[in-house]
Amino acid sequence: MKRIYTLGTGRRSEEDFIEILFDYDIKTLIDVRSFPMSKMPVFTRDNLENLLKKEGISYVFLGKELGGFRKGGYEAYTETEDFKKGIDKLEQIALETKEVIARSPESLRGDEAISKDETPCGVYPQRQTRLPRCARNDTLRARNTVIICAERFPWKCHRRWIARDLHRRGWQIEHIIDKGKVWTPRS
Repeated sequence: MKRIYTLGTGRRSEEDFIEILFDYDIKTLIDVRSFPMSKMPVFTRDNLENLLKKEGISYVFLGKELGGFRKGGYEAYTETEDFKKGIDKLEQIALETKEVIARSPESLRGDEAISKDETPCGVYPQRQTRLPRCARNDTLRARNTVIICAERFPWKCHRRWIARDLHRRGWQIEHIIDKGKVWTPRS
C-alpha cells in the first residue's frame, strides 16, 4: 500500500523535529506552506532546507501548488485543476522515493555490495545515536515521504484536504502528532 505521512512543525525544537523524521525513516519532506516562514528560525525555508540536506533528507517546496490561504477557501480550491495538478506532482515525488527495491544486501551484485558498517537505507552522519528502522531488519525499504506545514494538528490545517484527496487515490495517510503519537483517520 502507498503510505504518506503528514507533520506540523508547530513550535518543535530542531532536535525533536529531526528525531521524528528519523523515527519514521523520512527521506523526502514536501513543504506545503504558502509562506515558508516561521517564528521558529529553524523552520524558515532556507534554514529548513539546509538542515535537511545535512541530515540526508530531500526538501521539496510545493507551497505554490498546495499551500493554504486560498481566496474562496481551501475546500473550494480542492475542486480546481491547479489543486489536482499539485496533488499529481506530490504523488509523483512520493512515488519516486518509493522506488528502492527491497532485497537483502547479500543479493546485491558485487559492485553494489553494502559493507556491514553501512546502514542499508543510508548513513546518517550527523546522528549516530540509533539505527533507522530500515536498518533493523537488514533489508532495503521503500523511502518514506512527509508533507509538512506549520499547524500541529491536521484537522485544523489544509493538510486534511490534501490527505483526503490522497486517500481517495489509494494512499494510506498517517498524521504524526508527536513522538510516538500518530493519528490515522478512519476511512
